[in-house]
Amino acid sequence: MPLPVRNDEDLTDIPYWAKGSEAKKGDRSMLSQLLLLKALRVTQDPIKLRDMIGAKKVVDVYKTFDKLAMRQEFQKALSENGMTFDRIVSDLRDVADTSKNDFVRLKVIQILMKSLGVENYSEADAQPTSSWEDEIMKKLSAEERKKELNAPVEEYEVNAPQVPESIRRQREIEREIGGL
Repeated sequence: MPLPVRNDEDLTDIPYWAKGSEAKKGDRSMLSQLLLLKALRVTQDPIKLRDMIGAKKVVDVYKTFDKLAMRQEFQKALSENGMTFDRIVSDLRDVADTSKNDFVRLKVIQILMKSLGVENYSEADAQPTSSWEDEIMKKLSAEERKKELNAPVEEYEVNAPQVPESIRRQREIEREIGGL
């Protein structure tokens, strides 16, 4: 089903850069864009897309399409003007290497850590959840389970069920046809 013609009167301007309290809305916007890309693999029906991405109105689906198009054009413009990820990282490295101010170096490291997703490191996350004694007990119980798995297996007989005559004839016909 093709997408219906959208009504531009329902559309409002799209805030592109999120600031302050708007940042939370920007996060939802990015999530909606990613969900929309995934949902497009399933359907192109805007009503179903609205339900899949959790939008309130079909117009929100169109806004998300517009944001995706703007991102794509923006990335193209950046790359045409020489602003690639390699250039950005090398410029950050140059700033960190040549700066005499420790605050600037720290800020560059924070930017890089944030881009890697490790800016929210806390000591609570690094603490082990169990003591060394518990870890030893886990290892010992794992070794005991291995020993149990390597225990000798008892011998037993398997009684195959009787194959009905009709199925036996069908298999013989198939063998003849297949040349086996």
